[in-house]
This record gives sequence, structure tokens and C-alpha cells, in this order.
Amino acid sequence: METSAWQPFARREFRALWASTLAVHLANWMQQVGAASLMTTLTPSPTMAALVQTAASLPAVLLGLPAGALADLVERRRWLIFTQLWLFASVAITGGVIASGAIGPWGLLALTALIGVGFALQAPASQAVIGEGVPRSELPAALALAGVSFNISRVAGPALAGALIGAAGGASVYAAVALCSVGVLFFLARWRGVQRTTQAPPERLWSALRTGVGHMRRAPACRVPLMHTLVFMSCGSATWALLPVLARDTYALGAGGYGVLLGAFGVGGVLGVFVMPRMRRRWPPHRVVAGSALAFAAVTAMLALAVPQAAALCALVFGGIAWMCGASSIYAALQVSLPDWMRARGLSIYNLAYFLAMAGGAASWGALAGRWGTARALGLAAASMGLASLWLRRRPMALQETP
Repeated sequence: METSAWQPFARREFRALWASTLAVHLANWMQQVGAASLMTTLTPSPTMAALVQTAASLPAVLLGLPAGALADLVERRRWLIFTQLWLFASVAITGGVIASGAIGPWGLLALTALIGVGFALQAPASQAVIGEGVPRSELPAALALAGVSFNISRVAGPALAGALIGAAGGASVYAAVALCSVGVLFFLARWRGVQRTTQAPPERLWSALRTGVGHMRRAPACRVPLMHTLVFMSCGSATWALLPVLARDTYALGAGGYGVLLGAFGVGGVLGVFVMPRMRRRWPPHRVVAGSALAFAAVTAMLALAVPQAAALCALVFGGIAWMCGASSIYAALQVSLPDWMRARGLSIYNLAYFLAMAGGAASWGALAGRWGTARALGLAAASMGLASLWLRRRPMALQETP
């Protein structure tokens, strides 16, 4: 019998974890929108605006693997407390610098990267405990609900950030992010943690890293989703990276304009949760990813053509559905293939691929936009995504469950 999409919510442990994850995602989106909006007021350069995403993503590329290994080797609750303390401190420092008026473009990038270190360190452990909190039969539903929290935050976070920027300035966004970190710390202080179902032999950090990388390289069920991640995200990163430039230059929107466009993405992401079960029943995962890439290519092409704002918002909702379906299919295929004893390491390698594609893609598309213009860069990205859909269609992902 097929598991209900809402079944994991019947478990108290999952509900608490879901709420905590929502707070983390909300904080992440608010600080990203705050940094991107602030950068457009500090410099007119589209390259610098795109580098905000690179600064936010680069720490995950550099620290993702060690963070995943540590999350498998130490008690995850304590590790999550440490990372939330890092986030709170770095956000407080950033808010203070912005409030003092001493911020510049490069300083903003450096502080964004400092906050990104906290998110990079906590991500593998946070993802792993969501998977451990439910039985295998409920894992796809739990991951879809985790996607709901992500996309609710994608709607609420930019909207809240835009409102705060308009009412009280950029520093207020970071005050709100700090409050989210305090809320997560309060939950973690009371949480007993999830009992792991399988324990690996004791390992040192370097040995744990080698074991995790070796497993991912040898197992096709893990390797193919990583290839999908690199292709799908690197081609699609142009829209994410250049969206604040579109908000400012193409649609002449104010401080909250970027949040409005990003919120449309989030609405589509939430709707995608309801579309996903039907797509999973009709098509294998790699066909879903290929179709999502083609749909996202069409959305990117519409933005390149500078369609009217109302049409752009509708396109972004459709793009959010496509992105949710494609990214969730890749993520679920990887999750069910990972053994419990190296789940955090496997997810950290996924995060490495994801953020490497997003950071490298954002920097590349931003550089192209600075040289050729935003419209041409988006047009090339749309063509790349369309070609990627043909490649993805020929690379099946096996849904292989590993105990």
C-alpha cells in the first residue's frame, strides 16, 4: 500500500524536526535575500550580484565532506548545537557591521561566506536526522515534506526579508535570522536525538572521508544521481544567480522586488509537492528530471526575453514546480541508496556536488552577464538546460534501497 504523503507527520519526532528544519531554511533564505538585495544597492555590477550566491555556496564546497564525516562520527545533536552557535555569532557580527554603515561589496561577500560556513557545517547532520526519523517506507514522503518546509521558507523568507528591508533596513533581516537560530537552539537543547539504526566501526576523520568517497564512487545507485545533480544544477543556476539583477534592471522593482520573484519560485515549489506523487507513478526518476530540465529551460528563456512582469511571475511559479520535481527526484534516488552508517557522508557529497554546481554556475553565468548582458546569458543558460534534458533522459537512476 502506498504511504500517504502526510504520514510522517503522525510521528512526534518528525514534526519537531520538521519545524526546526523550517526555521533553518527560513533563516537561510532571509539572509540570502538580504545579502542579494543589499549588494544591488552597493554596486551596479551584475557579476558582484551573482557572486553573492557563490559566496553563500562556496563554504559547502570546501567544508561539506568534512562536515558529513564528522556528523557520522560524533553525536549529531551536539554537532547541530555547535553549528547553530556558529550561525548565531556570524549573523550577529554581519548585522552589526551593516548597522554601523561600514559594509562594502567585498565585505558583504566575506560575511556572507562566514554565514555560509555555518549552514555548510550543519547541513549533512540536519538532512541525516530527517531520514533517520522515519522508517524506510515513509522516506519518500518525509523527503517531500522536507521539501515543503524548504519551499514554504522560500515564499515566507523573501517576503519577510523584503518587508524588513523596506521598514527597518538591511540589519533588521539579520536580527530576524538570529532569532531563528535562537529558536533552533532552544529545540536542540530539549531534543534527545534520534537513535541510529546501524553503527559503523569506529573511524578517524580521514578514514571516514575515504570510506564515504569510495562507497559513492563504486556504487552506481549513488554515482548516477550525483551526475544528475551536477548537470541539472549548473545549467539551472543562472536563473537563481541573475534573479536580483532582473528584479532591479528589467522589472525596476524596489527593495522587496527580488523577494517577490523568489517567492513565486517558492509557491511553485510547494505546488510541486502535490504534483510529485503522480509523476512518480507515471515515470521513472530520470524521466522526471529530464522533463523538469526542459520545463525549466522554457522558464529561463521567457526571462531572457523580458516578458511582462505578470507573465514572469507565472513562469517562475511553473519554474518552481519544475525545480522541485527535478531536484526532489534526484535527492530521493540518492537517499534510498545510502546505508544508515554513512548517510551523513553520502549527503555531504551530494551537497558538495549541488553547491559546486550552484557556486561555479553562478560565477560563470554572472561573468557572462557582465560581458554580454543578462538577457544573452539567460538565453544561453536556457539552451544549455534544454540540451541537458536530452543527456539526463539517457542516464537512468536505479531506486536501490540499502539497509
